[in-house]
Amino acid sequence: MSEPVRFSDSITIRCQPEIAALVDRAARAKGSKPSEWARQALLAALRESGLDPATSPARDARTLHDSLNGPQR
Repeated sequence: MSEPVRFSDSITIRCQPEIAALVDRAARAKGSKPSEWARQALLAALRESGLDPATSPARDARTLHDSLNGPQR
């Protein structure tokens, strides 16, 4: 059996309670945790926007943010 993947970064989003409940429901329907469901949905949205993480060079969040929005320091 493979080792579990550990994630070191996190993103906090705010949404209506109804949205959180729908995420929980969708995750249960797929047999996954809400965090994994949200991670997969975020990856799908990034790919649809032309930003495929698999083909992007590894960069830290600040570098990526600056490349998209310009330096915000």
